[in-house]
Amino acid sequence: MKCLTKKRLFFAGATVFVLLMLGLVYGRNLPVHFQSPALAATVVDSTTGKPLAGVTVQVRWSAMRSTANMHDPETMDINTETVVTDTNGVFNVPAWGPVTVSGGWFYFMTDPEATFSKAGKDLGQIYNKNHAGFEEVTPWPLETVTYEKPSWNGQTIPR
Repeated sequence: MKCLTKKRLFFAGATVFVLLMLGLVYGRNLPVHFQSPALAATVVDSTTGKPLAGVTVQVRWSAMRSTANMHDPETMDINTETVVTDTNGVFNVPAWGPVTVSGGWFYFMTDPEATFSKAGKDLGQIYNKNHAGFEEVTPWPLETVTYEKPSWNGQTIPR
């Protein structure tokens, strides 16, 4: 076994430093992978409590990244699913992913967001309330982000 000399320690440390710097500079451009488990809920009439059939439900997972104007960030949809409630008011969103996105994007823990409409009438929207406020997360490069099931998953949603 060779003895570690000062020269070898210096070169090992310099190599680690250079690799870390390259990772910081180029790591933001390495991809991130997003995926979600299947989701389901039941939509009911807020007055009668009866199931609402034929409600269009659009569920959206999105990401943002900073721009030169911090009040106007760039946004993109990572995935959007549109489903319709059945005769029992139930909707099912299939699992999806992984979807690959370039680095530098962050997402909100309040995703996914769901919007509801029927016969062209807007019935409102909901988001994941498992987290206080709009917590943002910047994933590590090459990470696979699995969204958790939202607070409304498996619940009855009055509209």
